Amino acid sequence: MLSILNIGIDRELLDDPETSEAVARQLFYASELPARIAHIVKAPAGVASTDRTLRDARVTLHPVSVGHPIFFPLRAVKRALAVARRERFDIVIAQEPILSGTAALCIARRLKLPLVVGAYNDQIANLFWIRGSFVNRLANRIGSFVYARAQAIRADSAAVAERLQNAGFRQTCFVPFLITHADKLLTPHADAAATRSRLLAGRSGPLLLTVARLVAEKNLGLMLRAVARIHHQLPDVRLVVVGDGPERPKLQRQALALGEAVQFAGRKPSADLPAYYQAADLFLLSSDIESSARVLSEAQLAGTPVLTTATAGAAEVVADGRTGRVVPCGDEDAFVQALATLAGDPGGLAKMRPAVARHAQSLCGREVVARGLRALYEASLTVPR
Repeated sequence: MLSILNIGIDRELLDDPETSEAVARQLFYASELPARIAHIVKAPAGVASTDRTLRDARVTLHPVSVGHPIFFPLRAVKRALAVARRERFDIVIAQEPILSGTAALCIARRLKLPLVVGAYNDQIANLFWIRGSFVNRLANRIGSFVYARAQAIRADSAAVAERLQNAGFRQTCFVPFLITHADKLLTPHADAAATRSRLLAGRSGPLLLTVARLVAEKNLGLMLRAVARIHHQLPDVRLVVVGDGPERPKLQRQALALGEAVQFAGRKPSADLPAYYQAADLFLLSSDIESSARVLSEAQLAGTPVLTTATAGAAEVVADGRTGRVVPCGDEDAFVQALATLAGDPGGLAKMRPAVARHAQSLCGREVVARGLRALYEASLTVPR
């Protein structure tokens, strides 16, 4: 059995283990690899640092509470080395190359273990992102340093894997991201109709949905402008924004002119999302940078057509013209045109739903993920360090 020391920043791991999709993913890995996983996870300030043991003691969570992310790497190293004094590990995994990657590289070198780093976004070595700010340029240097010293990089998009390989990170491979709750998205949700009625609040629709962190790279401003431009054509349109983040105040100010046409619903637990996805007529994503956006797969599994910008992995999961539309990143006119066409044809959207779900289901096989991870970790264990 493989013994994994995992360093990550996914706070959903600290949610209720009965409903958390992130927890379900770790339990799947423990069962199917098979593996024993100790997860050092960044927690918000004030969260107790008490260890948590999940099902069959195969997964343990070790929260590291920090007030500012910059403190996480040092505290994660300290906590991980304390855990390593009690347990033996075969491999170190980092969720991403910057915060958890910095800590994981220090730990892997200290313990003389192979390191595998995740690439679940399209940032490192991406000139568009690098040019965005000084902080991005600094983060790119850190991430590149970590990637270059990892035994393997796991990308969840074939396009990102290819780009990183072309940038010189030859040890990159593609393994699809696991959607553990696919069955819940495929199964009609008992609350979907009531959720739709509540969100429309007496409007006839269409009901548009996005699920995203409210950060600059998601370019939600473009989405709001697009909704404003079709509002005269579809006066009863309703956009529901699920998620939270630093851009929320700015986006709410931008949405004021749209009145009740836009609702900011805040962050929702994974268990609540199937009802939201199934309630919507159309799912929107307007990001400038993504790897393989999980929300695109989740929306399609729920049978909801999507309109998305052409980020790295979008074309890998969305069949343009059959399960939705893929338009160029940052092209507001193209986004508006596609939105007007799709949202203005509710009957057409309804007819697409069965094909949308079938397409997404064909891309989300559990065994494909498990087989890919086994091969990745086995190869990492044999690469000279």
